[in-house]
Amino acid sequence: MQNFWLKILVASGLVFFLSWSYLFMPQAFFSLDNRLRDFMFVLRGELPKSQRITIVDIDEASLKAYGQWPWSRDLFAKLLYRLSDAGAGIIGLDIVFAEEDRTSPHRFAQADSHAKNLPNYDQILASSFGSTPVVGGYIFTFESSEESRAPNIPATVVAKGLVGEETLLRPKGVVLNIPLLQDALYSSGFFNNTPDEGGMIRHVPLIMEYDGVIYPSLALEMIRIYQNSPRVDVRADAGGVESIRMGELEIPTDNVGRLVVNFRGPGGHFEYISAKNILDGTFDPKKIDGRFVLIGTSA
Repeated sequence: MQNFWLKILVASGLVFFLSWSYLFMPQAFFSLDNRLRDFMFVLRGELPKSQRITIVDIDEASLKAYGQWPWSRDLFAKLLYRLSDAGAGIIGLDIVFAEEDRTSPHRFAQADSHAKNLPNYDQILASSFGSTPVVGGYIFTFESSEESRAPNIPATVVAKGLVGEETLLRPKGVVLNIPLLQDALYSSGFFNNTPDEGGMIRHVPLIMEYDGVIYPSLALEMIRIYQNSPRVDVRADAGGVESIRMGELEIPTDNVGRLVVNFRGPGGHFEYISAKNILDGTFDPKKIDGRFVLIGTSA
């Protein structure tokens, strides 16, 4: 009997402490919660490697072979064509082309009347957008308004039950691709992340509201296109967002529309292929065919 009451006392004390921490020390509580979650991932171990996702990495080997970033846009177009020819299902660009290509030969035509027929590398890349399964990327900003023009989205995003002004992340501006490139894209999505105080990314925003319109992230837009869903439903209540639904797929989120990341394993878990190998043709097409392909850089 004494042990029973001791257990009750310890349990009550623990409940009281956690409740007090949540109410009066929320940051400490969330930090503890994050640490416990991280520890549980370690205990669970690595999940089986996905055969549906490949990351094309503009790594140090790529820069050594083809020069420092940014590359000329005709070279990037070649990269997209190689991936498309290998059967890539959907190609997501974790990159934004916010300025014109300064290496493009056509720029010299402005000073030399004999150079009017020189190629425009931005136009070459824009043409590749129209003939490959590409979803572009852009960045929302929260500090200041960088751009007043908003991206077009081909889907209808419908929010039901949203109440109040703080239910979604609301950026102040957006950094888009140059108009020639942005307009050539079928669709695009933002690739912002929201690190925790310690710098760890445990929550990834799937939607944000900009200038009264809800926009999908790059990952969500790639999934929407794969699902062939013309509509995205944001389900919410007075406490905020509950889930995002596209057809039969329902994705649970936190109250501001962020996905809590279920880590599949440590860094390098997914299939990585150097962009150099794509460009020089020394890669296995089976690791591209039918997959979600993300292009980014670790260099």
